[in-house]
Amino acid sequence: MSQAQRRHAYYYLALVQRDPEDWSTISRELPQIQRAWQAIAHDDELVLEFVWAMDQFYLVQNRWKESIRWDKRGLEAARALGLRKTEGELLNNTGLAYYDLGDTQQALEYCRQALLIQEAIGDRVGQAMSLHNIGVVYNYLGHSQEGSRYYQTALQIQETEGDRDGQAATLIDLGAIYENGGELQRALECFTRALALRETTGNQRGEGVALNRIGLLHHSLGDLQQALEYFRRALAVREAIGHQKGQAATLSNCGLIFADLGDHHQALDYYEQALVIENALQDQKGQTTLLGNMGWSYYELGEYRRALQYFQQGLELTKVTGDEGGKAAALTKMGLVYTKLGELERALACHEKALSIHKAIGDRGWQAATLNNLGVLYDSLEQYSTALEYYQQALSLREEIEDPVGLSVVLWNMARAYRTVGSLAEATSLLERLVLLDEALQHPDLERHHSLLPVVCAERNRGEVQSPQESGRPTSAS
Repeated sequence: MSQAQRRHAYYYLALVQRDPEDWSTISRELPQIQRAWQAIAHDDELVLEFVWAMDQFYLVQNRWKESIRWDKRGLEAARALGLRKTEGELLNNTGLAYYDLGDTQQALEYCRQALLIQEAIGDRVGQAMSLHNIGVVYNYLGHSQEGSRYYQTALQIQETEGDRDGQAATLIDLGAIYENGGELQRALECFTRALALRETTGNQRGEGVALNRIGLLHHSLGDLQQALEYFRRALAVREAIGHQKGQAATLSNCGLIFADLGDHHQALDYYEQALVIENALQDQKGQTTLLGNMGWSYYELGEYRRALQYFQQGLELTKVTGDEGGKAAALTKMGLVYTKLGELERALACHEKALSIHKAIGDRGWQAATLNNLGVLYDSLEQYSTALEYYQQALSLREEIEDPVGLSVVLWNMARAYRTVGSLAEATSLLERLVLLDEALQHPDLERHHSLLPVVCAERNRGEVQSPQESGRPTSAS
């Protein structure tokens, strides 16, 4: 490498290191940065400096394949230099990139390799990180109990080692498992502990994450004003430290609150503010999420064609980023729009494509949602036996992944379908189960579901069969 090439490389390395989160500058200078990277390809120490400097850029920009390519070259350098701790860290990072790419098996393989090295060299903090990341993958795959065990083991190590930032990160993800399982008080305890840890370490970025999570939990509890208060606190922290990505996420969450309040015009205003930031950051995954949110608000406003445009824009972005999960989510929402427009063949095609992708990437939560939506579609066609087959598959998955909220949706749909075809014993049994579940969840539809139970019992005693209109409307999932 010539002196000129070395100076060029160091100039662009310093540019990135000065502010690794200045995504717009890094994006603009990326061709020169990559040229510098190629020039120093045989200097292992300099390679590692570039890898660490660019790591967050590639992950946040969803350039996962490039992240993997750089990390793998970093692994070669770390091994050549005998840097075992660095090797473990880069294996972990590669695993996370594969996870973001939707390749969960590769993600597990790399994180497990990292764990073996960290155990061998006694890197306890690194072990906890790998255990945490393995838990993330298992949780994503719908194995929440397995994920929880990994989180608990990681948390014990982090507490022993005094790794307060690590504890906070693990508590956030552990709390998310409790939240998804309906254990909302335990979830709140985890998030509150995480917030306190972040405040003591002065980690304002982490503080913003914790505040945001608490806001999301209050959203789940239906306490929308409390949720909005936490989101606004998170937004203030993120604005103070210039964390633009966090600002966009929190603005989006504020939009979700107003959407739930039925004020979709206000929601769209927040989404548009967030989209301006995501566009400036060139964060295509963030853009995809917001396009989906905006599409959903237009869907709720009854502007189905406009909603479809936003979902289609999001779908096109997922083809660029390779985000299979995002692609399937966009297809699912497009299927719902086509159903509203009466274009049922297109709706069916979208849901079937989405289901195929969800199965391929192992996302059982979205599989269940899509199976439910296929059931709703066949329900609307009065093909009840086919609808019930899809509902039953959705029910089994909801039970396996321990999703009580999703389970409530499917139980309602199955009960009304059985009522329509005259299987009143099955309808009664499902409604009884649904009411018990709704009581435990404090579900907002408890009164509606509870009021139908004595009606169906009376019909069963009289031997009546109801029309589809009398049975109520099925509920889609998104």
